[in-house]
Amino acid sequence: MVETESQNIEETLKHHIQAHNIKKICVSLSGGVDSIVLLNALNQVVGKDIFIRAIHINHNLVKDSQSWADFCKKTCDQSQIQIDIHSVKVSTTEGFGIEAAARKARYHKLQKSIQEGEWLMTAHHQDDQLETILLRMARGTGIEGLQGIQKQFKFGRGNILRPLLDVTKNEILTYARKKQLDWVVDTSNQETYFDRNFLRMKVIPTLKERWPTFSSSVSRLSDISTQTSTLLKELAVQDLGFNYPVKNLDIEVFNNKSIGRVINIIRFMILKNEIPVPSMKVLNSGTNTLLNPKSVNPSMVWGDYCIKRYLDKLYFLKLSELQPNQSNRSMNWSIDKPLVLDENGSTLTAIMVKGQGLSLKKCNKNLDVQFRKGGESIQPVGHKITKKLKKLFQENHILPWVRDKIPLIYQKSELISVGDLWFNRNYTASTDEDGFMVNWIRNITIKHN
Repeated sequence: MVETESQNIEETLKHHIQAHNIKKICVSLSGGVDSIVLLNALNQVVGKDIFIRAIHINHNLVKDSQSWADFCKKTCDQSQIQIDIHSVKVSTTEGFGIEAAARKARYHKLQKSIQEGEWLMTAHHQDDQLETILLRMARGTGIEGLQGIQKQFKFGRGNILRPLLDVTKNEILTYARKKQLDWVVDTSNQETYFDRNFLRMKVIPTLKERWPTFSSSVSRLSDISTQTSTLLKELAVQDLGFNYPVKNLDIEVFNNKSIGRVINIIRFMILKNEIPVPSMKVLNSGTNTLLNPKSVNPSMVWGDYCIKRYLDKLYFLKLSELQPNQSNRSMNWSIDKPLVLDENGSTLTAIMVKGQGLSLKKCNKNLDVQFRKGGESIQPVGHKITKKLKKLFQENHILPWVRDKIPLIYQKSELISVGDLWFNRNYTASTDEDGFMVNWIRNITIKHN
Protein backbone atom coordinates (compact mmCIF):
# COMPACT_ATOMS: atom_id res chain seq x y z
CA MET A 1 0.00 0.00 0.00
CA VAL A 2 2.82 2.40 0.96
CA GLU A 3 4.72 1.67 -2.24
CA THR A 4 1.57 2.19 -4.29
CA GLU A 5 0.90 5.59 -2.71
CA SER A 6 4.51 6.72 -3.28
CA GLN A 7 4.33 5.61 -6.89
CA ASN A 8 0.98 7.40 -7.24
CA ILE A 9 2.51 10.76 -6.29
CA GLU A 10 5.56 10.35 -8.49
CA GLU A 11 3.55 9.03 -11.45
CA THR A 12 1.13 11.95 -11.07
CA LEU A 13 4.03 14.41 -11.31
CA LYS A 14 5.51 12.59 -14.32
CA HIS A 15 2.15 12.81 -16.07
CA HIS A 16 1.86 16.58 -15.54
CA ILE A 17 5.44 17.24 -16.62
CA GLN A 18 4.99 15.25 -19.83
CA ALA A 19 1.50 16.61 -20.57
CA HIS A 20 2.71 20.22 -20.42
CA ASN A 21 6.22 19.57 -21.75
CA ILE A 22 7.64 21.31 -18.69
CA LYS A 23 11.32 22.25 -18.74
CA LYS A 24 11.57 24.73 -15.84
CA ILE A 25 10.01 24.18 -12.40
CA CYS A 26 9.88 26.42 -9.36
CA VAL A 27 8.51 24.83 -6.17
CA SER A 28 6.76 27.08 -3.66
CA LEU A 29 8.45 25.67 -0.56
CA SER A 30 7.03 26.51 2.86
CA GLY A 31 8.91 23.77 4.70
CA GLY A 32 5.70 21.98 5.68
CA VAL A 33 5.15 18.32 4.84
CA ASP A 34 3.12 19.01 1.67
CA SER A 35 5.72 21.14 -0.10
CA ILE A 36 8.61 19.00 1.18
CA VAL A 37 6.97 15.92 -0.38
CA LEU A 38 6.38 17.81 -3.63
CA LEU A 39 10.02 18.89 -3.80
CA ASN A 40 11.33 15.44 -2.96
CA ALA A 41 9.05 13.63 -5.42
CA LEU A 42 9.92 16.06 -8.21
CA ASN A 43 13.60 15.54 -7.52
CA GLN A 44 13.03 11.80 -7.97
CA VAL A 45 11.28 12.05 -11.34
CA VAL A 46 12.81 14.97 -13.25
CA GLY A 47 15.48 14.29 -15.81
CA LYS A 48 18.66 16.25 -16.40
CA ASP A 49 16.90 18.26 -19.11
CA ILE A 50 14.52 19.81 -16.55
CA PHE A 51 15.69 22.66 -14.32
CA ILE A 52 14.18 22.69 -10.82
CA ARG A 53 14.51 25.33 -8.13
CA ALA A 54 12.60 26.38 -5.02
CA ILE A 55 11.37 29.63 -3.56
CA HIS A 56 10.53 30.29 0.09
CA ILE A 57 8.51 33.29 1.29
CA ASN A 58 9.16 34.38 4.88
CA HIS A 59 6.01 36.17 6.05
CA ASN A 60 7.62 37.27 9.35
CA LEU A 61 4.41 36.54 11.24
CA VAL A 62 5.68 34.09 13.88
CA LYS A 63 8.87 33.81 15.92
CA ASP A 64 9.89 30.59 14.11
CA SER A 65 9.72 32.11 10.62
CA GLN A 66 13.49 32.55 10.24
CA SER A 67 14.16 29.00 11.38
CA TRP A 68 11.72 27.76 8.71
CA ALA A 69 13.64 29.71 6.07
CA ASP A 70 16.90 28.21 7.35
CA PHE A 71 15.39 24.69 7.23
CA CYS A 72 14.27 25.17 3.62
CA LYS A 73 17.73 26.34 2.62
CA LYS A 74 19.37 23.38 4.36
CA THR A 75 16.94 20.95 2.68
CA CYS A 76 17.63 22.37 -0.78
CA ASP A 77 21.39 22.49 -0.21
CA GLN A 78 21.38 18.78 0.67
CA SER A 79 19.64 18.00 -2.64
CA GLN A 80 21.73 20.56 -4.58
CA ILE A 81 18.60 22.48 -5.52
CA GLN A 82 18.79 26.24 -5.92
CA ILE A 83 16.53 28.15 -3.51
CA ASP A 84 15.59 31.82 -3.36
CA ILE A 85 14.35 33.14 -0.03
CA HIS A 86 12.29 36.32 0.10
CA SER A 87 11.14 38.23 3.17
CA VAL A 88 7.79 40.06 2.88
CA LYS A 89 5.82 42.44 5.04
CA VAL A 90 2.20 41.42 5.46
CA SER A 91 -0.21 44.36 5.60
CA THR A 92 -3.15 43.90 7.97
CA THR A 93 -4.61 47.35 7.31
CA GLU A 94 -6.27 46.67 3.94
CA GLY A 95 -9.40 44.96 5.27
CA PHE A 96 -8.11 41.40 4.77
CA GLY A 97 -7.85 38.76 7.50
CA ILE A 98 -4.31 37.72 8.40
CA GLU A 99 -4.54 34.54 6.28
CA ALA A 100 -5.75 36.40 3.20
CA ALA A 101 -3.22 39.21 3.71
CA ALA A 102 -0.35 36.70 3.94
CA ARG A 103 -1.55 34.93 0.81
CA LYS A 104 -1.76 38.23 -1.08
CA ALA A 105 1.78 39.20 -0.07
CA ARG A 106 3.10 35.73 -0.94
CA TYR A 107 1.56 35.55 -4.40
CA HIS A 108 2.60 39.10 -5.22
CA LYS A 109 6.23 38.18 -4.54
CA LEU A 110 5.91 34.83 -6.35
CA GLN A 111 4.44 36.49 -9.42
CA LYS A 112 7.35 38.93 -9.62
CA SER A 113 9.87 36.11 -9.12
CA ILE A 114 8.65 33.63 -11.76
CA GLN A 115 10.90 33.44 -14.80
CA GLU A 116 9.88 33.33 -18.44
CA GLY A 117 8.28 29.98 -19.29
CA GLU A 118 8.68 28.66 -15.74
CA TRP A 119 6.04 26.55 -13.99
CA LEU A 120 5.37 27.42 -10.35
CA MET A 121 4.22 24.27 -8.55
CA THR A 122 2.38 24.48 -5.24
CA ALA A 123 1.56 21.52 -2.98
CA HIS A 124 -2.21 22.05 -2.66
CA HIS A 125 -3.90 18.66 -2.28
CA GLN A 126 -7.39 17.15 -2.21
CA ASP A 127 -7.99 18.05 1.45
CA ASP A 128 -7.02 21.68 0.73
CA GLN A 129 -9.60 21.64 -2.04
CA LEU A 130 -12.22 20.37 0.38
CA GLU A 131 -11.39 23.09 2.95
CA THR A 132 -11.48 25.81 0.30
CA ILE A 133 -14.88 24.82 -1.10
CA LEU A 134 -16.45 24.41 2.36
CA LEU A 135 -15.04 27.79 3.39
CA ARG A 136 -16.48 29.47 0.31
CA MET A 137 -19.83 27.78 0.85
CA ALA A 138 -19.90 29.07 4.43
CA ARG A 139 -19.21 32.62 3.23
CA GLY A 140 -21.58 32.40 0.27
CA THR A 141 -20.33 31.62 -3.22
CA GLY A 142 -21.44 31.15 -6.81
CA ILE A 143 -20.50 28.57 -9.40
CA GLU A 144 -17.00 30.06 -9.72
CA GLY A 145 -16.35 29.54 -6.01
CA LEU A 146 -17.44 25.90 -6.16
CA GLN A 147 -14.60 25.27 -8.61
CA GLY A 148 -12.29 25.65 -5.65
CA ILE A 149 -8.55 25.82 -6.19
CA GLN A 150 -7.66 26.09 -9.87
CA LYS A 151 -5.30 23.40 -11.10
CA GLN A 152 -3.52 25.48 -13.74
CA PHE A 153 -3.44 29.08 -15.02
CA LYS A 154 -1.13 31.75 -16.41
CA PHE A 155 0.94 33.44 -13.74
CA GLY A 156 3.34 36.30 -14.27
CA ARG A 157 5.78 35.33 -17.01
CA GLY A 158 4.99 31.65 -16.53
CA ASN A 159 2.27 29.36 -15.20
CA ILE A 160 0.97 27.92 -11.94
CA LEU A 161 0.32 24.19 -11.61
CA ARG A 162 -1.12 22.36 -8.59
CA PRO A 163 -0.24 18.75 -9.52
CA LEU A 164 -1.34 17.18 -6.21
CA LEU A 165 -4.98 18.32 -6.17
CA ASP A 166 -6.16 14.73 -6.62
CA VAL A 167 -3.80 13.41 -3.92
CA THR A 168 -5.02 13.05 -0.33
CA LYS A 169 -3.26 14.32 2.78
CA ASN A 170 -2.87 10.74 3.99
CA GLU A 171 -1.03 9.81 0.79
CA ILE A 172 1.32 12.77 1.31
CA LEU A 173 2.02 11.82 4.94
CA THR A 174 2.58 8.18 3.98
CA TYR A 175 5.08 9.24 1.30
CA ALA A 176 6.92 11.51 3.76
CA ARG A 177 7.24 8.75 6.35
CA LYS A 178 8.36 6.13 3.84
CA LYS A 179 11.07 8.46 2.54
CA GLN A 180 11.95 9.48 6.14
CA LEU A 181 11.64 13.16 5.27
CA ASP A 182 11.91 16.00 7.76
CA TRP A 183 9.59 18.98 7.74
CA VAL A 184 8.59 21.94 9.90
CA VAL A 185 5.33 22.10 11.82
CA ASP A 186 3.43 25.37 11.97
CA THR A 187 1.87 25.40 15.45
CA SER A 188 -0.56 28.13 14.38
CA ASN A 189 -2.31 25.43 12.31
CA GLN A 190 -3.72 24.13 15.59
CA GLU A 191 -5.48 27.41 16.44
CA THR A 192 -9.17 27.03 15.63
CA TYR A 193 -9.55 30.81 15.74
CA PHE A 194 -8.69 30.67 12.03
CA ASP A 195 -11.61 29.52 9.86
CA ARG A 196 -9.58 27.08 7.79
CA ASN A 197 -8.11 25.44 10.89
CA PHE A 198 -11.58 25.18 12.43
CA LEU A 199 -12.81 23.31 9.38
CA ARG A 200 -9.72 21.10 9.31
CA MET A 201 -9.85 20.13 12.98
CA LYS A 202 -13.50 20.29 14.00
CA VAL A 203 -15.70 19.89 10.93
CA ILE A 204 -13.98 17.79 8.29
CA PRO A 205 -13.02 14.84 10.54
CA THR A 206 -16.70 14.47 11.50
CA LEU A 207 -17.78 14.62 7.86
CA LYS A 208 -15.19 12.03 6.85
CA GLU A 209 -16.16 9.77 9.71
CA ARG A 210 -19.74 9.79 8.47
CA TRP A 211 -18.87 9.79 4.76
CA PRO A 212 -15.33 8.39 4.18
CA THR A 213 -15.25 9.45 0.52
CA PHE A 214 -16.34 13.01 1.27
CA SER A 215 -13.07 14.59 -0.02
CA SER A 216 -13.23 12.83 -3.38
CA SER A 217 -16.94 13.65 -3.70
CA VAL A 218 -16.24 17.36 -3.23
CA SER A 219 -13.35 17.07 -5.66
CA ARG A 220 -15.83 15.74 -8.26
CA LEU A 221 -18.13 18.66 -7.41
CA SER A 222 -15.22 20.98 -8.22
CA ASP A 223 -14.75 19.29 -11.61
CA ILE A 224 -18.48 19.47 -12.37
CA SER A 225 -18.55 23.15 -11.36
CA THR A 226 -15.65 23.86 -13.71
CA GLN A 227 -17.52 22.18 -16.58
CA THR A 228 -20.70 24.07 -15.71
CA SER A 229 -18.82 27.36 -15.57
CA THR A 230 -17.36 26.66 -19.01
CA LEU A 231 -20.84 26.01 -20.42
CA LEU A 232 -22.19 29.23 -18.86
CA LYS A 233 -19.32 31.21 -20.39
CA GLU A 234 -20.04 29.66 -23.79
CA LEU A 235 -23.72 30.60 -23.40
CA ALA A 236 -22.76 34.19 -22.52
CA VAL A 237 -20.53 34.45 -25.60
CA GLN A 238 -23.38 33.07 -27.70
CA ASP A 239 -25.75 35.69 -26.23
CA LEU A 240 -23.29 38.55 -26.73
CA GLY A 241 -22.34 37.69 -30.31
CA PHE A 242 -19.00 38.34 -31.96
CA ASN A 243 -16.77 41.37 -31.34
CA TYR A 244 -18.63 42.56 -28.25
CA PRO A 245 -16.95 45.44 -26.36
CA VAL A 246 -15.59 44.63 -22.91
CA LYS A 247 -15.90 47.94 -21.08
CA ASN A 248 -19.58 48.49 -21.82
CA LEU A 249 -22.66 46.45 -22.66
CA ASP A 250 -25.72 47.36 -24.72
CA ILE A 251 -28.78 46.45 -22.65
CA GLU A 252 -30.64 45.41 -25.80
CA VAL A 253 -28.74 42.13 -25.53
CA PHE A 254 -31.03 41.29 -22.58
CA ASN A 255 -34.21 41.42 -24.65
CA ASN A 256 -36.33 38.24 -24.41
CA LYS A 257 -33.93 36.59 -21.97
CA SER A 258 -34.69 35.15 -18.54
CA ILE A 259 -33.30 36.93 -15.48
CA GLY A 260 -30.94 33.99 -14.90
CA ARG A 261 -29.52 34.40 -18.38
CA VAL A 262 -29.21 38.17 -17.91
CA ILE A 263 -27.30 37.72 -14.65
CA ASN A 264 -25.06 35.16 -16.37
CA ILE A 265 -24.15 37.74 -19.04
CA ILE A 266 -23.41 40.42 -16.44
CA ARG A 267 -21.30 38.01 -14.37
CA PHE A 268 -19.39 37.02 -17.52
CA MET A 269 -18.71 40.69 -18.35
CA ILE A 270 -17.53 41.37 -14.79
CA LEU A 271 -14.99 38.56 -15.13
CA LYS A 272 -13.97 39.79 -18.59
CA ASN A 273 -13.12 43.14 -16.98
CA GLU A 274 -10.96 41.26 -14.45
CA ILE A 275 -13.18 42.44 -11.61
CA PRO A 276 -14.08 40.28 -8.57
CA VAL A 277 -17.64 38.96 -8.82
CA PRO A 278 -19.96 40.42 -6.14
CA SER A 279 -22.11 38.28 -3.87
CA MET A 280 -25.29 36.78 -5.31
CA LYS A 281 -27.35 39.19 -3.18
CA VAL A 282 -25.55 42.23 -4.61
CA LEU A 283 -25.68 40.80 -8.13
CA ASN A 284 -29.43 40.10 -8.01
CA SER A 285 -30.48 43.40 -6.43
CA GLY A 286 -27.99 45.38 -8.54
CA THR A 287 -29.25 43.83 -11.77
CA ASN A 288 -32.83 44.74 -10.86
CA THR A 289 -31.77 48.34 -10.21
CA LEU A 290 -29.73 48.62 -13.41
CA LEU A 291 -32.53 47.31 -15.61
CA ASN A 292 -35.41 49.17 -13.93
CA PRO A 293 -36.42 51.96 -16.37
CA LYS A 294 -37.61 54.06 -13.42
CA SER A 295 -34.22 53.98 -11.66
CA VAL A 296 -32.52 57.38 -11.39
CA ASN A 297 -28.78 57.28 -12.14
CA PRO A 298 -28.80 53.48 -11.64
CA SER A 299 -25.66 51.70 -10.49
CA MET A 300 -24.42 48.52 -8.80
CA VAL A 301 -21.59 49.10 -6.33
CA TRP A 302 -19.42 46.56 -4.50
CA GLY A 303 -15.89 46.82 -3.12
CA ASP A 304 -13.84 49.13 -5.32
CA TYR A 305 -16.00 48.57 -8.40
CA CYS A 306 -19.20 49.74 -10.00
CA ILE A 307 -21.51 49.13 -12.95
CA LYS A 308 -23.36 52.24 -14.10
CA ARG A 309 -26.17 52.54 -16.62
CA TYR A 310 -26.10 55.56 -18.88
CA LEU A 311 -28.80 55.72 -21.56
CA ASP A 312 -28.89 52.23 -23.13
CA LYS A 313 -25.53 50.87 -21.95
CA LEU A 314 -23.93 49.42 -18.84
CA TYR A 315 -20.41 50.62 -18.03
CA PHE A 316 -17.97 48.54 -15.97
CA LEU A 317 -15.86 50.87 -13.84
CA LYS A 318 -13.55 51.25 -10.89
CA LEU A 319 -14.97 53.52 -8.20
CA SER A 320 -11.87 55.70 -8.59
CA GLU A 321 -13.07 56.56 -12.11
CA LEU A 322 -16.18 58.13 -10.61
CA GLN A 323 -14.30 60.37 -8.20
CA PRO A 324 -14.77 64.07 -9.02
CA ASN A 325 -11.76 65.95 -10.38
CA GLN A 326 -10.25 67.74 -7.40
CA SER A 327 -7.97 69.97 -9.49
CA ASN A 328 -8.87 73.63 -9.10
CA ARG A 329 -5.56 74.93 -10.39
CA SER A 330 -4.99 76.72 -13.66
CA MET A 331 -2.09 75.39 -15.74
CA ASN A 332 -0.07 77.38 -18.22
CA TRP A 333 0.33 75.66 -21.59
CA SER A 334 3.04 76.78 -23.97
CA ILE A 335 1.74 75.09 -27.11
CA ASP A 336 5.27 74.46 -28.37
CA LYS A 337 5.54 71.75 -25.69
CA PRO A 338 3.24 68.94 -24.52
CA LEU A 339 1.34 69.58 -21.28
CA VAL A 340 0.88 66.60 -18.93
CA LEU A 341 -2.51 66.97 -17.24
CA ASP A 342 -2.45 64.17 -14.67
CA GLU A 343 -0.59 61.13 -13.38
CA ASN A 344 -2.57 58.86 -15.74
CA GLY A 345 -0.76 60.22 -18.78
CA SER A 346 -3.46 62.57 -20.08
CA THR A 347 -1.59 65.09 -22.27
CA LEU A 348 -2.27 68.09 -24.51
CA THR A 349 -0.20 68.65 -27.63
CA ALA A 350 -0.58 71.13 -30.49
CA ILE A 351 -0.36 70.05 -34.13
CA MET A 352 0.51 72.93 -36.48
CA VAL A 353 -1.70 73.15 -39.59
CA LYS A 354 -2.75 75.74 -42.16
CA GLY A 355 -6.32 76.91 -42.51
CA GLN A 356 -7.63 74.65 -39.73
CA GLY A 357 -8.05 74.55 -36.00
CA LEU A 358 -7.39 77.54 -33.77
CA SER A 359 -5.78 80.62 -35.28
CA LEU A 360 -2.23 81.42 -34.18
CA LYS A 361 -2.98 85.06 -35.00
CA LYS A 362 -5.99 85.19 -32.66
CA CYS A 363 -4.46 83.05 -29.91
CA ASN A 364 -1.08 83.57 -28.33
CA LYS A 365 1.14 80.55 -27.72
CA ASN A 366 0.69 80.66 -23.95
CA LEU A 367 -2.75 79.48 -22.94
CA ASP A 368 -4.44 78.58 -19.67
CA VAL A 369 -5.89 75.13 -19.01
CA GLN A 370 -8.54 74.53 -16.33
CA PHE A 371 -11.22 71.99 -15.53
CA ARG A 372 -14.95 72.43 -15.30
CA LYS A 373 -16.35 74.31 -12.33
CA GLY A 374 -19.87 74.87 -13.73
CA GLY A 375 -21.54 77.54 -15.80
CA GLU A 376 -18.98 77.57 -18.66
CA SER A 377 -20.16 78.50 -22.16
CA ILE A 378 -18.74 78.37 -25.69
CA GLN A 379 -19.95 79.09 -29.20
CA PRO A 380 -18.68 75.99 -31.03
CA VAL A 381 -17.86 75.79 -34.73
CA GLY A 382 -21.07 74.94 -36.61
CA HIS A 383 -23.35 76.48 -33.98
CA LYS A 384 -25.06 79.84 -34.34
CA ILE A 385 -25.45 80.48 -30.64
CA THR A 386 -23.40 80.29 -27.48
CA LYS A 387 -24.12 77.15 -25.51
CA LYS A 388 -23.59 76.05 -21.93
CA LEU A 389 -21.14 73.16 -21.63
CA LYS A 390 -23.77 71.27 -19.64
CA LYS A 391 -26.09 71.41 -22.66
CA LEU A 392 -23.33 70.42 -25.10
CA PHE A 393 -22.36 67.46 -22.95
CA GLN A 394 -25.95 66.26 -22.70
CA GLU A 395 -26.66 66.67 -26.43
CA ASN A 396 -23.48 64.79 -27.37
CA HIS A 397 -23.83 62.07 -24.74
CA ILE A 398 -20.56 62.79 -22.97
CA LEU A 399 -20.35 60.34 -20.06
CA PRO A 400 -21.36 62.17 -16.85
CA TRP A 401 -18.42 60.91 -14.77
CA VAL A 402 -15.76 62.23 -17.21
CA ARG A 403 -17.18 65.69 -17.83
CA ASP A 404 -15.09 67.35 -15.12
CA LYS A 405 -11.94 65.64 -16.44
CA ILE A 406 -12.09 67.29 -19.88
CA PRO A 407 -9.45 70.07 -20.18
CA LEU A 408 -10.84 73.53 -20.91
CA ILE A 409 -8.43 75.79 -22.81
CA TYR A 410 -8.62 79.56 -22.32
CA GLN A 411 -7.22 82.59 -24.09
CA LYS A 412 -7.18 84.93 -21.10
CA SER A 413 -10.78 84.63 -19.82
CA GLU A 414 -12.28 83.33 -23.07
CA LEU A 415 -12.97 79.59 -23.45
CA ILE A 416 -11.53 78.71 -26.86
CA SER A 417 -11.43 74.91 -26.80
CA VAL A 418 -13.10 72.07 -24.90
CA GLY A 419 -10.42 69.40 -25.08
CA ASP A 420 -10.30 68.43 -28.73
CA LEU A 421 -14.10 68.20 -28.91
CA TRP A 422 -15.18 71.77 -29.71
CA PHE A 423 -13.39 74.94 -30.81
CA ASN A 424 -14.69 78.47 -30.28
CA ARG A 425 -15.83 79.64 -33.72
CA ASN A 426 -14.49 83.16 -33.03
CA TYR A 427 -10.94 81.83 -32.71
CA THR A 428 -10.69 79.45 -35.68
CA ALA A 429 -8.16 79.88 -38.47
CA SER A 430 -9.34 81.13 -41.85
CA THR A 431 -8.32 79.37 -45.08
CA ASP A 432 -4.84 80.94 -45.42
CA GLU A 433 -4.07 81.39 -41.72
CA ASP A 434 -1.59 79.40 -39.68
CA GLY A 435 -3.40 77.38 -37.08
CA PHE A 436 -3.06 74.50 -34.68
CA MET A 437 -5.18 71.51 -33.77
CA VAL A 438 -5.53 70.54 -30.12
CA ASN A 439 -4.60 66.89 -29.60
CA TRP A 440 -5.85 65.53 -26.29
CA ILE A 441 -4.14 62.18 -25.58
CA ARG A 442 -6.16 60.23 -23.01
CA ASN A 443 -6.81 56.72 -21.76
CA ILE A 444 -10.46 57.20 -20.80
CA THR A 445 -13.64 56.74 -22.79
CA ILE A 446 -15.55 60.02 -22.84
CA LYS A 447 -18.49 59.50 -25.17
CA HIS A 448 -21.48 57.19 -25.17
CA ASN A 449 -21.79 55.58 -28.61
